[in-house]
Order: sequence, then C-alpha cells, then structure tokens
Amino acid sequence: MIRILCRRAGASQTELINADALTAALADPNNVIWMDMCLSSEGVQRASDFLTRQFAFHPLAIEDALMETHLARVDDWQKYLYMSFHALEYVKHEIKQHELDLFIGPNYLITIHFDPIVPLQKLWEQVEKSTDDRQTKSADRLLYHLLDKITTTSMEVVDCLDDALDDLEQEIYVKPRREHLPQLFRIRRTVLQMRRIFGSQREAMNRLARDSFSVIHAENKVYFRDIYDHLVRMHELSDGLRDMASGAMESHISVTSYRMNEVMKTLTVVTVLFMPLTVITGFMGMNFFGEKFSIDNPFSPVGLFIVCMLIMCLTPPVMLYWMARRGWLQSQLQVKTAEKS
Repeated sequence: MIRILCRRAGASQTELINADALTAALADPNNVIWMDMCLSSEGVQRASDFLTRQFAFHPLAIEDALMETHLARVDDWQKYLYMSFHALEYVKHEIKQHELDLFIGPNYLITIHFDPIVPLQKLWEQVEKSTDDRQTKSADRLLYHLLDKITTTSMEVVDCLDDALDDLEQEIYVKPRREHLPQLFRIRRTVLQMRRIFGSQREAMNRLARDSFSVIHAENKVYFRDIYDHLVRMHELSDGLRDMASGAMESHISVTSYRMNEVMKTLTVVTVLFMPLTVITGFMGMNFFGEKFSIDNPFSPVGLFIVCMLIMCLTPPVMLYWMARRGWLQSQLQVKTAEKS
C-alpha cells in the first residue's frame, strides 16, 4: 500500500495525492511530500522498481531499505539520506521491534515498513487533519516529529518493562514460583535487545545532530539533539533494568533457598520433638521387671503407664518452649520483613 501526503506552499491543509501526481509535486521545491509504503513480501520488487524510476535511488540504498535488516543507521548519499530506525511495542514481557526505513530528500520523506507502526499512523492522521504547517514546514522537520513520536513510544515501553519487573520482584519475594525464572530470563533478554537498539539509535541521532548533511537544515539540528538526549537516558535506563533483572534472578534463588531451609527446619523440629518419645517408649518397654532380671517393680502397671504418659506429654512442650526462647523457630523471611517495615 502506497499513500502520499503533500503540503503545498501556502496551502492551509495537506492533501492526499496519487502516484501519477507525484512527479509534478516533487518538481516544486516549496512542496513537502510524505510518501508512506506499507509493503508485503510480494510487493518488494514493484516498490524497488517504483523507487528507482521515480527517485533514482542507488540500488544499494534500495536493497538496504527493502531486502535487509539493520540496526539504526544513517547513510549519506549526498542528495538524500537513507536511514533505518526501530519502533518498539511491548507485548507480555517482550518487545516487538518494527524496522522503519526512510529516505529523506530536500522536499520529501519516504517511510518504508512491513508491519503497521502505531506512532507513524498517529502522526499521519495528525498531519492529514492539521491546518498547522509546523510539522510539515520541511522534510527534516517532518522527520523529527516522526522520530520523536517513535522515541516517546519507546520510553513508554521502558516504563512498562520497569513496572513489570517491579511487580515480578514483589511476587518473587512473597511467593516464588517455578514460572518466574522463565519470565526473568525473557525480560533480561528483552532488556539486552532493547539496549542494543537504543545504542544504535543514539549514534544515528548523534550524526543527525552534529554532522553536516545537505538535506538537514542547520536550525533543525537542535531538534535531533533533543531526541539524542532522550535516547541517552533510555540507554542508561536499560542498563539499570538489566541490573534489576539480574538482581531479581538472584533474589529468586535466595528466596527459594530460604523457603527450602524453612521446610527442612520444620521437618527437623518435628523429628527432634518425637525423638524423646521414641526413647521413652523404648526404654519403658524394656522387660526390666521380668523373671530374667528379677527386679522388683516399684510401680503398679497403672502407675507406670501414668508416669510414662506424663513424661511423654511434658517433654515436647518443654523442648518446643526452649527452642522458641532460643529463636530457632522464627522464620528468617519474617525477620527481614520486620526489619524493612
């Protein structure tokens, strides 16, 4: 699908034009044209022929835009720039990256993508309906607004990932589960992927903000420097998220070990409490008063039974009280929670 917006000089609003009127619109340097191409795999060759015929782009630039996948980059072809950028979408602890390829000329911006890109669509609708020409004052200004919307969406993705990681850490501390580890590994892989994307985007924005290009006006470089500052901040935040993900994994292992220790301690306490009962029943069950030992029994059978029951009933509570006084029954997780509160 190819759609074209044109802001003519002195016009109060942009207008949609068809491909047949594109040549005439490009001939006027005062016009600003935005052509958006959302392609399928079957339409790549037709798009390549159209770009070659209409704009005379270099075959290598067209190949980069239509047939290869890149991190963010800027290539200077003197009369125009080729650029690749990525829009991010957050879905279930993972990010989906949508590559956006762009050609920027003196009075045109061409965007090429294979997936729908939400911030691009929002800007398209704004430009189509707006009567203000600030966004379409020039092709490089239009490029700034597009990249700014994509960067703003990326910031929202970083915030969502940060919130998800915080919630996951709380769940791990309260009740660690087996499925938490795959989630942590997935988030950590996502953060590393995001960090690599932001690093390349930062370098691309640095070039647009500092290098000299024939299609980027000097007064508009400050806008790209603003995007560069945002990307630097997001790159640093991704470093922090990576550390948080690693810390959450360590917390999961530690809390799981604590839980296991609590279970083992409970089993040990139960075993220790019943050991004296086993000793008492075993000892009192010995046939000391039989004919073989010839020992007089000082107790009647009922009295012996009462003495044994008293000893067995009193021994576990006394041992339990002694363990509690020593602090052996207190959970380490409860101690840490009390210290934090």
